[in-house]
Amino acid sequence: MERGPIVHEYFRLRDHLNRANRTSNQKTEIKFEIDQTDLFEYRLYAVSSGQNEMHKIALAERGQNRIWERTGNTKFQIFEEFCAHFLNDLEIDHASLRRPRYLSNNILKILAEKFMKKIEMLLLNKNYEP
Repeated sequence: MERGPIVHEYFRLRDHLNRANRTSNQKTEIKFEIDQTDLFEYRLYAVSSGQNEMHKIALAERGQNRIWERTGNTKFQIFEEFCAHFLNDLEIDHASLRRPRYLSNNILKILAEKFMKKIEMLLLNKNYEP
């Protein structure tokens, strides 16, 4: 996938989450979290948290079929596709022979951290603002 459209949609996502803040000019820092939504179902969220408030947008989800897919609920389709593709690749590298149905909290935390590091690298390699 090309880096330009991914970075462009990341900044659009950040601006979109920034508009939800009550205080204008509040610094918006986006973090990514993976939560279990149901039995064997997981979602990757972009989370913007400010003082006394938090906003989430679901970007990718993993169902019982053990494959990450984009949610299709946002206008950031390229970024959603990137998220799903990257998480699938990470999970294939992490799993030994097959993907487990259940992902422990430790694995979810590792996946989210590696995803955040990948985003940071995409932004820093060409001196984009983090």
